[in-house]
Amino acid sequence: MRQRLLSFPEILAFGATRGLIGLGLGLLLSDRIAHRRRRRVAFAMLGIGAASTIPLGMRMFRGTRTTIRDLPIVPPRGAVYEAPPPKLA
Repeated sequence: MRQRLLSFPEILAFGATRGLIGLGLGLLLSDRIAHRRRRRVAFAMLGIGAASTIPLGMRMFRGTRTTIRDLPIVPPRGAVYEAPPPKLA
């Protein structure tokens, strides 16, 4: 399985677009707001959510593919490591 590293803003952007799509679908299925107003708002949310998901998805799948193995190994802050023993010839 491929692993992709996403920054925190990218994760928030994906979450926001999914939230807009979900809210739009929820409004379409609800009956608490007047039908005409509900349809306008719902389709606007669906459209914005879908329109912003496409570029984000393209960026994720076409961008650089960094896997966990590609990252440098950095010791935790404050960690103390002993030097490796010298190699004997």
